[in-house]
Amino acid sequence: MQPRIYFLPIVVQVCMLTRSGMMTMPDDERFSDKFGRSVRAVSDYLGIGLQIAVSFVFFVFLGYWADIRFGTSPLLLFGGVLTGMGGMVLVLIKVVRIANKKN
Repeated sequence: MQPRIYFLPIVVQVCMLTRSGMMTMPDDERFSDKFGRSVRAVSDYLGIGLQIAVSFVFFVFLGYWADIRFGTSPLLLFGGVLTGMGGMVLVLIKVVRIANKKN
């Protein structure tokens, strides 16, 4: 069985056209740098939101568990809610400071 040599000229022609700039894609068909920046920004915001949600839920459940364990029905739950809110404020202050340093 003979090797398929007829592909070689096509590959060579494509390489030559690409190097000369005749087969390059227009800028509107490629992903631009704006796409990469927007993906990074969205991932940053998702990370911040996840961090806030997880910390809030953690402290609420910790307060709820402590209420069940010690029998102080709504007191420690409210303490967990307030602690979770305080953590959210601290995360937001940290994010705003980092954003102000970048600009």
